Amino acid sequence: MQAAFKRPKQPAPANGIPAMPSSFSPLHIPIQGINLIEASAGTGKTWNIAALFARLVLLEQMPVDKILVVTFTKAATAELKTRLRARLNDALRVLQKYGDGQDIAELCQKYAPDAAAFLTELLQKAMTNESPERLVIRLKAAISQFDHASIYTIHGFCQRVLQDFAFYCQVPFSLEMDEEQHRQDYVAAQDYWRATVAHDDTLAQLVYRHRQTPQHLAARVQSFLARPYLKTQPVGKTADFLRQAEQDYRRAWQHAAAQWPRVQAAFLGEVQPKLNKKSYEPQKYADFCALLAQHAQEGTEPPASTVVQHTFDSKGDNKFRADYLLSKIAKAQQAMQNRETLAFLEDTLGGLAETAQAAEQAEQNALIGLTLALLDDWRVQNERGKEQQTTRQFDDLLLDVFHALQENRTHAAALSQAMARQWRVALIDEFQDTDPLQYDIFRRAFAAESDTQKAACTPAWFMVGDPKQAIYSFRGADIFAYLAAAEKAEHRYTLTTNHRSHARLINSIGALFARDKPFALDHLPYEPVSAGRKEKRLPEHEPSVRLRWLNDLHECGDTAEAADTLRHRAADWCAREIARSLHLSAQGQFHIGSLPLEAGQIAVLVRSHKDGGLMQRTLKKYGIQSVLMSRENLFAQEEATAVCALLEFWLKPQKTELLVYVLAGCLFGYTAADVQALLADDAQLAYWTESALQAQQDWQQWGVYAAMQRFLQQNGVITRLLAQGSERMLTNIGQIMELLAAEDEQGRNETALQQWLAQEIAQSTQSGGAESRLLRLESDEHLVKIVTMHAAKGLQYPIVYCPFVWAGGKDSTDEWQVVQRGGENWLLHKTQLEDGDRESMAQAQLSEDLRLLYVALTRSEEQLNVYMAAGRNTHRSDFYYLLDTPPQESDKKTVSPLAYRQCWQEFIARQDAQNTDFVLTDEPPPPFAAPERTATAEHSGQPLYRAVHLPPRRYAVTRHTSFTALTRNVPRQSDTVAAEELLQPALDSAEQRLLPAASTAQAQERSMANFPAGTGVGVCLHSLLEYFRFQQAACTQSARTERVLAQYSIDADMWLDTVNDMLDKVRQTPLIGGKALCDFLPEQRLAELDFLFPVQQFDLAALPHWLAESGLDGDIVQAASSLTAQQVSGFLNGAIDLLLWHEPDTIVVADYKSNRLPDYAPESLTRAIAEHHYYLQALIYAIAAARYCQSRKIAVRHIAVRYLFLRGMDGESGAGVWSWDIPVERLQPWLIHGDDA
Repeated sequence: MQAAFKRPKQPAPANGIPAMPSSFSPLHIPIQGINLIEASAGTGKTWNIAALFARLVLLEQMPVDKILVVTFTKAATAELKTRLRARLNDALRVLQKYGDGQDIAELCQKYAPDAAAFLTELLQKAMTNESPERLVIRLKAAISQFDHASIYTIHGFCQRVLQDFAFYCQVPFSLEMDEEQHRQDYVAAQDYWRATVAHDDTLAQLVYRHRQTPQHLAARVQSFLARPYLKTQPVGKTADFLRQAEQDYRRAWQHAAAQWPRVQAAFLGEVQPKLNKKSYEPQKYADFCALLAQHAQEGTEPPASTVVQHTFDSKGDNKFRADYLLSKIAKAQQAMQNRETLAFLEDTLGGLAETAQAAEQAEQNALIGLTLALLDDWRVQNERGKEQQTTRQFDDLLLDVFHALQENRTHAAALSQAMARQWRVALIDEFQDTDPLQYDIFRRAFAAESDTQKAACTPAWFMVGDPKQAIYSFRGADIFAYLAAAEKAEHRYTLTTNHRSHARLINSIGALFARDKPFALDHLPYEPVSAGRKEKRLPEHEPSVRLRWLNDLHECGDTAEAADTLRHRAADWCAREIARSLHLSAQGQFHIGSLPLEAGQIAVLVRSHKDGGLMQRTLKKYGIQSVLMSRENLFAQEEATAVCALLEFWLKPQKTELLVYVLAGCLFGYTAADVQALLADDAQLAYWTESALQAQQDWQQWGVYAAMQRFLQQNGVITRLLAQGSERMLTNIGQIMELLAAEDEQGRNETALQQWLAQEIAQSTQSGGAESRLLRLESDEHLVKIVTMHAAKGLQYPIVYCPFVWAGGKDSTDEWQVVQRGGENWLLHKTQLEDGDRESMAQAQLSEDLRLLYVALTRSEEQLNVYMAAGRNTHRSDFYYLLDTPPQESDKKTVSPLAYRQCWQEFIARQDAQNTDFVLTDEPPPPFAAPERTATAEHSGQPLYRAVHLPPRRYAVTRHTSFTALTRNVPRQSDTVAAEELLQPALDSAEQRLLPAASTAQAQERSMANFPAGTGVGVCLHSLLEYFRFQQAACTQSARTERVLAQYSIDADMWLDTVNDMLDKVRQTPLIGGKALCDFLPEQRLAELDFLFPVQQFDLAALPHWLAESGLDGDIVQAASSLTAQQVSGFLNGAIDLLLWHEPDTIVVADYKSNRLPDYAPESLTRAIAEHHYYLQALIYAIAAARYCQSRKIAVRHIAVRYLFLRGMDGESGAGVWSWDIPVERLQPWLIHGDDA
C-alpha cells in the first residue's frame, strides 16, 4: 500500500530547515532577520501576533505605521485590527489605573485576564526605559494613529506599494479598483483569435470540430494569468504538423474507401467470425464498418477520434495490425487463416488507424499550442493595456509589484530599499497559504540578499503560519513555496500550547499523526503540543474521540459496501446521534460544563457542499434545524442554475425541454411521474406557457425582480419552500433576484440579463469575486452548523462530527495541471504528464488531503466524532494513510472491512489510556423519531422580522415582442388557447388545435392526413426537418427518424413509412424556379436562424394599406384590419425555420406548417394565411432575412417567402406551398440605416 504514495525523495535543502524549533516568546525573541513562526491549531497565533505588536510599540518604540501586518482575507484583516487595538487598549487601561503602591500584576489580572502574565512583564520592562506617563502618551498616540496602521490584506498591501511608490513601479499615480474581478469581454482573447485563428483554415476547422471559442479557451487559462512563474512545455509548430497529419489521414482514408467493399468483405466476412469476441465485439464492429461504409458512400471522412476508438486497445496497440489480428484468432484456426487477407487489412484499416491516431495527437497538440499561445499573448496584452489604464483588478496589484521588483526593471533596487525603509518590521500572517509570486515579493523587499540591501537598514521579517493547515491549493496556494521560504529562515519558532482543547483530546489527535511523514512530505512533521487545560467539560461517560464504524459486518461480512450506501448511512447515523445528544440535553443529562448542550454548539464538518446538503436534509428529517455555512460563490448554487433556466424559459416558452428542466429542478421539485403527467396534459402545458408569457410581460413592464416575485408567489414556490423549511434556498433566491435587479437597472435587455446570469454561473468556480457574490449566512445562533472543512479553518466548536472522512480521495480531472518538477512549477496539459508527474501529483494531493483532515480534526474543543468505513477507495483515503500498519489490499484495490477495523482496534490498544481517550463502536445510534414542529419564532426566543415596505421602481423599459405576442389576443374564426403555439419552435395553435392528441391517434389510413396531432407532433416534425439531409432519400435516414419519433411517443412501426414519404415529398416539391429543397447544397441552406432587431414605429394600423399595395389577396388585407392598432417600438424577435440562397440576388424564407386543412389548394392556403395572420409572420421574417443579408454585405433584391404545409405537399406540383415574393425595396422602412448599423 505505501508504495502507492511514494514520491521521489526530495533532496535535502542547502541550508536545511532547523530540526528543533525554539519556543516562541513574544517578549524575548530578537527583532531581526528572517523568522519563521509555526503555529499549530489552537495555539493562539493571533494572540501572539497581538502580543508581539504591543511589544514593538512599547519596547521597540515603533510607530504603528512602521509595522507591516499582512494577512490574506478581509475578515482576517478586520479581526487582526480589532485584536491589535484591543491589546494596546488593555495596556493603556492598566497604565492609567497604575499609581504609587499599586501592584502592576494585580491591575493586569483585573483589566486583561487573558494576557495578564504577558502584559505584566511587558509593562515592567517598558517602565524600566520610560515613565508610566510617557508610556501613556505613546500608547495614546499609537491608538489615535491606528487608522493609519499598516494592516492589510495581500492585495491591500500591494495597492499601498503602488500608491506610495508609483514612480518606482511605473504605474499611474491614481489607480481604481474593479472589484467585480472578472473579465467579461475577453478582448485580448478575441483579438488573438482574429489574428491567429480566423485566417488559418486549418486552425479554424480545428476549433470548429472541437466547438471551441475565444471564451472557451480564455476560461481555461484565465486562472493561470496571474501566475507568471509557471513554466510550460512547448509542442512545436502545431499548425504545420496538423496540416501534414490531416493530409496523411485523408490519403489513408481515400486508400481504404476506394476499395471499401473488399475491405468490408475481408474483415466482416472472413476474419471477424474467427476473432475473439471480447476483443472484437461483433455488433460494435458491424456498426463501425457500417459507419465507414456510409462515409465512403457520401465521400466524407470519418472522425479520426471514432477510428481511434475502434482500432486501438487499452494498451495502445493497433488492433488491425496483421500480427495482432492473428493473435486474436484461436490457435486451431490460425494455420487456415489467409495471411494475405491480414496483410490487406493492415494496409487499409491498420494504416488508417495509425494516421488517425497521428491526426488526433496532432489535433490535441494544436489545441495545446493554441491555448498556451493565447496565455502568453493575453499576458502581453494585459501588461500593455495597463500602461494606459488606471483600473486594476486584484490579481493585477500583485503582478504590478512583482514585475516592478524584478532585476531587469530600472527601479527595482530603489523600490526594495524604499519598502524596507517604509516598514521596520513585517509580520506576514497565514504564510502557509503563500504562493511563489507572493513569496518573491516579500523576499525581494524584506530579505537582505544583495550587498546593497545588507548595507541598508533591513527590516525584521516574521513569517507566521502553520504548514499543516495549508489547504488552499485550488486557489493557487503552494505548500512548496512555503517550504522554500522555511529553508531561508534564520530563526525558527513554534507555539507549543493548545488553548482550544483539553489534554486527552489533544493527545488523541496527536496519536493519529504520530507516524513517520504524517503529511506525506519531507520537512512537514507533526510537532506535539501541550494542553492549556487538563480536564474535559463533558459528562464522564462521553469519550474525547469516538470512532464509529459504518460497515454492516453482520449483513455484508468482509465485503466492501458501495460508497453511496455508506454516505447515506453516515448522514443518518450522525443525525441520529445529534438528535440523541440534544434529547438528553433537554432532559438535563448532557452538559458542557454547567450548562446544557445547545444545537449551536455542534458542528458537522463535510468535504463538499453535496455532502453538506445531504447532511442538512437528513437532520431536517429528524426535526433538527441546521445552517450550511460557507463562503462559496452564490452563483455556484443550484438555485442560480434554476433561476437562469427559468429566465431562459420565459424568453423561449416554445422550448418544452426548458419547462421540464425548470419544473424538475429545486424550485418546483417535480418527479419523473409528475413530468410524464405534465407532458400528457395539453392544458397544463398551455398554462405554463401562458405564465411564462405573462412573466415576460411583467419583466418588460416592471423589471425582473417584480416579475420573479409574482411568478414564484403565483405558482406556490415560496409556500412550498417554506413548508419544507428551506430557508437557505429562499435566501439564495432572494439574493439572486437582488443582483439581477441591480444588473437590470444598468439597462440590460432581457436576453442580455439572462446571458449575464449564465456567464456568472459559468465563472462561479473561480476563486475571488465581489462580496455581493458570496452566500449570505443564515442566522445560526441556535442551529447545528454544517461547515465545509475549508471554511472551518480558524473556527472552533465544542462538539464536532466528521461523518465522511472515511471516503477515498478523487483524482483531479482538470484538463490543465500545475506540477512540481525539480522545484519549479510547470503548467502541463493532462496529455503531457509523465509517470513521475502523476506520482508527484498523487503525493501532493494526498498531502493536502491529510492537511485538510488535520484542520477538521482540530476544530473540536471537547469531543470529536469520526465515522469510519472500508469502501472501494479506502486504500486511497487520507485516514487510511494514518495507519502505520495498514491492512493488505486485495487484487481489486479494496480493503477488507474486518482487517481494517482490526487495525484500528490494534492502534487504539497501543495508545496510552491515561493520556488518550478513544472509543471504537460498531453499533448504530438508536432510532430516533422526529418531534413535531411546534416552536415558532415567538416562542423560541428568536427575533421576529417584518419586511420593509419599498416603493415600486418606475423607469422606462424597452419592449421586446414577436409575431406571437402581436397576434395573441386577435379574435379568430375558431378560438383556442393561443399559448399552445409557443410550445414548439415557429409553430402556431392552428397546427394542433381541434385535433386528437398524439396518444389517441387512430390507426386509420397511413397518410399524413391521419398523422397524429397534438402539442408534441409539431415539434417532432420541426426536429426531423431541422437536421434532415435534403439531398438524400428519407429511407437512408430512417434510423434518426425512428429516434425522433420515439422521443415524441409516436409509434415508428406504424408511421415511419408515412413520415419518410412526407419527407421525400417535402424535399422534392418545387419551390422557386423549378428548384426543390434537394437541389440546394448544404452551404446554401441555413436552418433555425434566431433573430432580434430594433424597430421604430412599426405601425400595425398602416399594415393593411401596405399589404394591398403589395398585391396580397383581399382576405389577407381584411384580416390585417382586425389586428390591434398599435405602433411597435423596441425589438422584434423570432426564429426562421430555413433560409435558402437562390441565384445571386434572391433569398428564400421557408417556414414549416403542420396544420391539417380540408385541402391544400391555393385558395385554402390563402384562407389559412389570413385566419392565422401568417402574412405578418412572413413580413417579419422577410425583414429579418433582409437585415441579415444587409449586415453581411450580401446584395439581395428579392425575398421569396414559402410557407410549406407539410401534410399537403405532393413532391411534384406546388400543392401545399404558399408563396409571396417581396422586393427588398418595399422593406426599406425597416432595414438597417446609418443610425442603427
